[in-house]
Amino acid sequence: MERVLTALSMGLGVGSFVYSFAGNIYTSLLFCALTIILICVSFFIESEIKAHGNDFVNKLMYYISRDEYRYNIENERCTYSYLGNGEYECEKRISIKLNANDVDYIEERYSWTSDSKSANLLTVNSNDNISHIHKDGLWTCYTIDLGGIRNRNEVYQTGSKITNLIDPNGEALPFYSTYVTKKTKVLIITVKFPKDQLPSNDVYFHSKPTDDSKAISTKPEILEYDATRGGYSKTVHFPRKGWQYVISWGKK
Repeated sequence: MERVLTALSMGLGVGSFVYSFAGNIYTSLLFCALTIILICVSFFIESEIKAHGNDFVNKLMYYISRDEYRYNIENERCTYSYLGNGEYECEKRISIKLNANDVDYIEERYSWTSDSKSANLLTVNSNDNISHIHKDGLWTCYTIDLGGIRNRNEVYQTGSKITNLIDPNGEALPFYSTYVTKKTKVLIITVKFPKDQLPSNDVYFHSKPTDDSKAISTKPEILEYDATRGGYSKTVHFPRKGWQYVISWGKK
């Protein structure tokens, strides 16, 4: 409805402007209709770009989009590991580029599909600290304090590690997903398994916009086992802000 009102108001505005100069109702109606059509076409193109991704579009969107107010993400490495005996852990290493002079923390969150009461939160940088841990629905939210105020244009390495994710009854769903909430240059997702406990099903990677009611998704890609990383991995250059990136390996 908001877009319809925008198109109508701009169309009427252009039509009124033309009428004030030309004094011809038919000319003003023509310009009004053309304006509405052009705006509707631009809205359609915008929605198609947001709903579909490929390497060219992703790179284009990255460079034409504005920087985040506080920081961009240069590189984000997410590693979800099954350790055996129903135990998991998840590590996220983030390289951020500061766009402001007063950044001393970042906000993070995670959600696990099994009981996470026993989970421990650690930092991957010894200068950082975890604080303000709280629940927000299914999410566990927390703050990573960056050991002081970071400077504009500085690139800082930070992140967190969630250990002691215990799932003795096999309730954890067989997927790992991450949501891109900041302008990001490179995203690397890895799911690790012990060599003798690899998934019996194919392992897939796919992505989709999180706010799209049509749930449009990219075509699933079958991932091959990567011995150098001990699991299945996918590197995404210029991932789209507002998209979800998933590695899955079975059905529950």
